Amino acid sequence: MPAFDNRVGRDRGRGTGEGRVAELHDSRTQRAIRGATITRNGTPDNPAVIVQLDDGGTVLKLVSEPRRF
Repeated sequence: MPAFDNRVGRDRGRGTGEGRVAELHDSRTQRAIRGATITRNGTPDNPAVIVQLDDGGTVLKLVSEPRRF
């Protein structure tokens, strides 16, 4: 399971995104990202992860979604 500041990556439309875990949440989490409200229902076994991407972007995923490097 990724921990704070671990390197993670995710598959996206055309390639991958890489970054660092900025926050972990084990409950419902919402963030406004690129003009859209993104929601993930984190749990203690599958927390929501906010990742700061190397390209400056931010993503909100469940821990089961990104892959650990």
